[in-house]
Amino acid sequence: MNEPASHMLGVDEAARRLGVDSRIGLKPREAETRARSHGPNRLAEKPSRSPWILLFGQFKSPLILVLILAATLAASIGKFTDAAVILTVVLLTAALNVPRG
Repeated sequence: MNEPASHMLGVDEAARRLGVDSRIGLKPREAETRARSHGPNRLAEKPSRSPWILLFGQFKSPLILVLILAATLAASIGKFTDAAVILTVVLLTAALNVPRG
């Protein structure tokens, strides 16, 4: 019969299978030995993305593209103040929405 997957086990059964006392954990020497043989107990990290890539990713939104088009049209008919205000709002929105960390 198949044994249940390790994530389906209770604490005591998982500890028994791993040879650990669930009340006290591993002794430091055993922890070092297991870390050497199995590697560090860490999750793989995603490679970080450039802040510039994250910033330019904000300009994929259809609303942002419409606002950029509106600013271009406003500038083309001589409404430079309107165009500047629209672009300022677009840039502030993009900068404030860039994910941190």
